[in-house]
Formats: sequence, C-alpha cells, structure tokens
Amino acid sequence: MMEARLISLAVLIQFIHGVPMRSADGFTPAVDRSEISQINQDTNSTWYAEENDVFTGMTLDDVRQNFLGLWEDAADESVPVRSHSDFPFERLPKDFNAYEEWPDFMHSIRSQQRCGSCWAFAASEVLS
Repeated sequence: MMEARLISLAVLIQFIHGVPMRSADGFTPAVDRSEISQINQDTNSTWYAEENDVFTGMTLDDVRQNFLGLWEDAADESVPVRSHSDFPFERLPKDFNAYEEWPDFMHSIRSQQRCGSCWAFAASEVLS
C-alpha cells in the first residue's frame, strides 16, 4: 500500500515537473493521446494511463487557470497563524500506521471532482 502511494506521489511530481509552464500558442491540448500511448507501452509500469474526461477539450492553459494554484479568499486574512516550534517532536513515534491505529476511519481515496486540489489529496494520502 505504501509503495503504491509513493509511486502515486512520484507520478504526481513527475507530471507537475514535466508540464511546461506555458504552452507556446495557448492551444496545446491537456490530453495527449500519443503520450498516453507511450506511457502504456512501458512493460515495467505498474499502472495504466487513461484519458480523463474532465480534461477533454481543455488546453494546458485552461488546466493551469482552473485547476492549479491557490485561490485566495479575503476571509482567510483574519485567520490566526499558529507556530508549533515548541512542539516536543522527540515524543512522536518512529513508525505510525493510520490503518492500524484508526481502522474504522480509513477509506479509499475519494474523488475530488473538479476541485483542483488533487495534488493536496495525493500528498496527504501518501503521508497518511
């Protein structure tokens, strides 16, 4: 299970790193079937790439504008900032498995639909 999560995080990082900052013409499709095909030809791969309908018809610029980044809210300005510099980190266990500690609360990764924070869910699932 942990290996699958690490692979997911590695794929996410590779995807983010591999996506150019801006398409040259503003019309580069977000879904590239030839790239999907190339990924699926790797016989050592442990996963299978598929086209995601959410991105069909979108450009890379559309994805960046609608899904990536942080949308700030004026209401967040009044949220206090907390510092945990005095936390006794040495008291934390060396190993922790949430599935063992909280079996009734663990679940499979849920769909975030079009929320745009899949990167945050993926990162938190890898760390949990």
